[in-house]
Amino acid sequence: MATLDRDHALAALGTLINGGQVYSAFLPSVFTIRHFGADPATVKDIRDGERIATGFVLVMGVAIAFLVESPVPLYSAILLAVVMVSVYEYALATKHGDGDTEAEEA
Repeated sequence: MATLDRDHALAALGTLINGGQVYSAFLPSVFTIRHFGADPATVKDIRDGERIATGFVLVMGVAIAFLVESPVPLYSAILLAVVMVSVYEYALATKHGDGDTEAEEA
């Protein structure tokens, strides 16, 4: 069994940390989606953001994997993309309503 050396592990960790920041740059928070994401145009925008962020993260994973000559950063980028898209899709599937939170509280 191959071992993961320190440089490859650090590159993978950097990919995960920076990749998470990419998603937060292109997408709103889960709270925001769940409370204000009922409009079909908003849902489309969120899905567009998912695609853009995922593409960016995968390109970053490929570039870092190439630089460190290891596939581990790419595997990390793929794992991160799956987790983040799943989280955002869950938020879309569990929206609280039409965005009128004051009416819901009354």
